[in-house]
Amino acid sequence: MGWDNSVSKLIERAREERPTISLLLTMRCNYTCRHCFYECGPDMPGDYMENDVVSAVRQQVLRLQRLGIMPTLNLIGGEPTLKMERFGDILREVMRWDVSVSVVTNGWWLGDELAAREFFRVVGPYVDCDGHGVSGGFSVRISNDKWHDEQRTTYLRAKGIKTALAHVWEMPVEIFYDIVPVCSGCGEELDSTDEPTQCCDSYVEYSEMEVVSIPTPPHPGDPWIYVDVTKSEWGTSLERHVVPIGRGYNVARDLDMGCSKFSSAGDLSYTPDGKLMDICCKGSWCEFGSVHEDPLLLLALSRAFTEELKPYCYECRYMAKSWALENLEAHRVQIQREIEELEL
Repeated sequence: MGWDNSVSKLIERAREERPTISLLLTMRCNYTCRHCFYECGPDMPGDYMENDVVSAVRQQVLRLQRLGIMPTLNLIGGEPTLKMERFGDILREVMRWDVSVSVVTNGWWLGDELAAREFFRVVGPYVDCDGHGVSGGFSVRISNDKWHDEQRTTYLRAKGIKTALAHVWEMPVEIFYDIVPVCSGCGEELDSTDEPTQCCDSYVEYSEMEVVSIPTPPHPGDPWIYVDVTKSEWGTSLERHVVPIGRGYNVARDLDMGCSKFSSAGDLSYTPDGKLMDICCKGSWCEFGSVHEDPLLLLALSRAFTEELKPYCYECRYMAKSWALENLEAHRVQIQREIEELEL
């Protein structure tokens, strides 16, 4: 029996598995990590996402919430904290939306004590034990792998991200261990509900992951900021997983299959100007739509794209453009007709 890509089934899945809306606040980054599939760096445009785009995302969130779908937001880049004031403005706005919010940063500010204290001032209002009343809470993830470490200052490399975090916070950080399911084929971390067939048709192995965190009082087990420690070599230490696009692309190419693990509810990823450029959130990089469209339509397009291109999306940037030229408009018409028939 084939995969049910109907809109009604998508809504059902999205209510169970919350889709992620990623906002690339800026394409500029102060690092030029060799594994970045967005190819961000200091030479990329430094424009930040404007208020009208953020407002359009808000309307998409409201639309999904009215359907009983509770999306999560992920603030990324580039490096989202390069302009701390603008980052703070956007964070302040999205934290009002009754959604779970996460931030992914390279942690450059840990090498500059004034910048670090400014960062903690900006995020400070959102780190009480209840996540400031936001469903699902608020978290910050500091990327920590070989490729990021190559870009860090001598101070940060010598001191180490863990030690720098403890120094700036002026309190010990804790190290705890979590057991996570990992695909034995490619090393991709899986959700606890995933079937092995969703990732490389391989068996699932369980791996111990070290996480460095500042606990959120009074619950030491609930970190709000944490430093990733590499779980396996698949995306962080093998040179063949770096060029030409990024680790997802190259792992997929090595295994002769697609990136393989996608959200069954679809995910959306918007550039600073509001374009939906990465329909799978793994680097496909082709204009599929915009933030001003119905998110239900875009989530359905995301699912159609990933299902129809597997297992060949390891040629993703070429295949994405080809797929869009041949299929995008027909899928739009079909999905829109379904939405209208369901009177959604």
